[in-house]
Amino acid sequence: MIRRLALSAGFAILGAVAFAPNAQAQTGTASETVPFTGTVGSACTFSNTQPGTLEAPGTAPRFIAGNVGIFSAGNGTAGKTTVNCSNGGSLTVAQPNPISVPAGFNPAVTQAIIATETDVSPYTSSPGPRFDTGSYSQVQPSLTIPTGTDVELQVGMIAGERNGPVIPSGFYEYEVTLTAAPN
Repeated sequence: MIRRLALSAGFAILGAVAFAPNAQAQTGTASETVPFTGTVGSACTFSNTQPGTLEAPGTAPRFIAGNVGIFSAGNGTAGKTTVNCSNGGSLTVAQPNPISVPAGFNPAVTQAIIATETDVSPYTSSPGPRFDTGSYSQVQPSLTIPTGTDVELQVGMIAGERNGPVIPSGFYEYEVTLTAAPN
């Protein structure tokens, strides 16, 4: 019996030593690299937008315009805005959209035109019929916006015909939409 007790005690001690956790300290350092990725998209923004004014020439006007500033002679004043494209871009302009016009005013020609503050020869114009064969007919499909540069724009418009019917008196309100597409 003593022998069995001694044998059991021996196995118990041997098991405790054999299956005890290691208590050794680790040496050396460990490091890990955590990756980051992302994409920065191109964007265009408008700022400093100022409305234009519409005026009709003479006592029997045939059109209403807001283009002084683009042309030395004209009516009303051109609107202004600044565009900036982070990676460059192009700018197009839509035809003027009537918000409020007198009854019976349905002009055959509505046209918008864009020029930069530093070069007042027109760069782009809306699609559709042209007001005349002069400056309003000099059309480029879009204006190139350089990378990261504030480009000050003048926005003009005209509605009516040079030799058309006299336009009705009343309140006129239009809006012109500019679209800047980043590269």
